[in-house]
Amino acid sequence: MTSAARFNLFETFRIEEGHVVRGALHLARFERSARALGMPYDGREVERKLNGLPPGTLRGRLELTPEGVLELHVTPFTPDPPGVMVRVAWAAERIDATQPARRHKTRDRAPYDRATRAAQVAGFADLLFLNEVGEVAEGAISTVAVERAGERITPPTEAGALPGILRQTWLETGWAREGRVTPEDVREATRLWIGSSLRGARQAELIDERLTQTA
Repeated sequence: MTSAARFNLFETFRIEEGHVVRGALHLARFERSARALGMPYDGREVERKLNGLPPGTLRGRLELTPEGVLELHVTPFTPDPPGVMVRVAWAAERIDATQPARRHKTRDRAPYDRATRAAQVAGFADLLFLNEVGEVAEGAISTVAVERAGERITPPTEAGALPGILRQTWLETGWAREGRVTPEDVREATRLWIGSSLRGARQAELIDERLTQTA
């Protein structure tokens, strides 16, 4: 069991009329991470948890403890209106792309939690993180993509980006490709996008300031 397995593993997704959006991809990542972290994983129990989901548009969250206890939480969710432009800024903290926690969606995410709270207080949709060498990694709760010279580029996992589900679909469909992204790329992008499987892709406006995250 790795050190990251001291923390709960989780998967957040959108539910539409009783079905998990991109469900196969979410569950494949959930199982991959559980196996990699040495956590007990019961696929049949996961399927039972996801049977009989209520109708409507909802936010789902599967959470697995290091001891193998599985819980499902379902709450109401209201998507952004189509075409909405959201605001983002920079996180003052940096992340270490070499940390094992960056590869899996666990509760070992204190800098991200601090950034999310700071963003909410300041009225931003997300804060963007740089890694230890100053490259763009990801947002606290979203994948990042910049559009330049007619193509969209999203940071590689080696830069510290979580292998996100929406990010995976971007790459598989050719909507974006992997590539190094610098702060100047974000500032000069023709378009800037943030995205998650829960919220989808959202066009963003960079407010070029750093927010200090509080405890």
